[in-house]
Amino acid sequence: MIEWGLENGIEWNKSLECFDFKDTGRGVIANNDIKENEILISIPSKYLIHSHSKFSIPSLNIPELNNSDSSNSSSSSDDIYTPFHNCLKKLNSKQRISLILIIEKLIKKHSIWFNYLNELPDDYTITSTYSDEEIESLSYPIYVESSKKLKNEMLNSFKLFCEIFQLYYGTDLDRVVIELNDLQVKLSDILNKELYIWCWGTIQTRTYFYDKNMKKNNSKENNEEKDDCTLVPLADLFNHTSNVETEALFNDELNCYQVKTKTPFSKGSQVFISYGKHSNFTLMNYYGFIIENNDQDSIPLLQSNCIPTEFAVPPTSSDEAKLYEKKIGILNNYGLSIYSDGKFLVMQDEKLPFSWNYLTVLKVLYMTKEEINNQLELNLFHYDEPISKNNENLVLSFLENLTENQLSFFKNTKTKLNSNNISRFEITYLINSNIKTWECCKLWLEQQQKNINQNAKEKSTNLVKTTTPKKSTKKSSKK
Repeated sequence: MIEWGLENGIEWNKSLECFDFKDTGRGVIANNDIKENEILISIPSKYLIHSHSKFSIPSLNIPELNNSDSSNSSSSSDDIYTPFHNCLKKLNSKQRISLILIIEKLIKKHSIWFNYLNELPDDYTITSTYSDEEIESLSYPIYVESSKKLKNEMLNSFKLFCEIFQLYYGTDLDRVVIELNDLQVKLSDILNKELYIWCWGTIQTRTYFYDKNMKKNNSKENNEEKDDCTLVPLADLFNHTSNVETEALFNDELNCYQVKTKTPFSKGSQVFISYGKHSNFTLMNYYGFIIENNDQDSIPLLQSNCIPTEFAVPPTSSDEAKLYEKKIGILNNYGLSIYSDGKFLVMQDEKLPFSWNYLTVLKVLYMTKEEINNQLELNLFHYDEPISKNNENLVLSFLENLTENQLSFFKNTKTKLNSNNISRFEITYLINSNIKTWECCKLWLEQQQKNINQNAKEKSTNLVKTTTPKKSTKKSSKK
């Protein structure tokens, strides 16, 4: 594939080479030291695959009208492809990219991307491709809902894709859509569900950010959401890690897409790029893999059980309602809320397994009227000190119950995976990792309780020392 790229004007850093790594599979190795800000690859705009890319067969592209000869601009060949052009106009950005991939794959050596497409994986392991049983086996509501959402988005996209083509081509699946000297493409070839799923996986796992089409499109036509991605041939050879910095953008002056590393690499090491700082579930959901011992891994907490019941909704009593409003006001003043929005997290961090946002919200919610009147939240936000011993105990008590419940939940999930013979590595690793995370939380809570008890004991000892009268050492004088 590198040879194909070089033959077509793709500039590949000469210090890089494809290599099969034991732990990450195919990737890129540095044959020489790679410096910070060095360009890894430059790809001419012609070879990018995005919603406005041109098909290899010119007649498939929507004719660009010329004011001077608009009345005579269409040829008989173009008329044959008018239904195709009409379909293309109706598709949203992901569907257009999918159509380009479908057509270019079907026309084989007639495609300028033939060598590149042949090297792409045959299938993908993103959650959109999971069976319904596998998605349900994730059990944790956030995981199940997110996976279902992506899968339904893909299936609904394919359904609409078929409806658009059948609107202009009818329901005869044997109808020829494209005819070349040595091959035919029928409607059934284009409306192939497995091929569409492959396209969806390709787009979801291998595209880079690309905003040029967003700047062109000023309207929200065709059910358009975002048109912000492109396939960048050869740039998808690099594997991901969150421990590097990468700059990937289109160079208008050179009319090419460039990937630049902001992190140096030594000779003999694998050259990584970064997709961002993501948890293992996010990587599994969108990219189809997990990273063992991922230092960015975390579990988003469910809104339904991460906030104590008594604070989940405003109280009805007027006095309690006023106190509750003051607590919400304190949180708002510091940019916090009782709603998670993905910021209430737990992690395998021995020093602090609960996210600061989450702990802080709990501490404010458990403040008493007297503590609020005395503005003891200042201890929390300005002096990095506890609000009170009572406040700490209330928070720890709630977290202990939450931790026990979550540990029990994920252990039961693991048992169900075994009994239902769910063997997908990503799922079993994720659940086992979550169990370790909550065990880490349990150990941390136990240590916090020990610290509180120890501090109380030391204060009690000091109090005894300061209140016990000292024996007089003055000798009595003799008369």
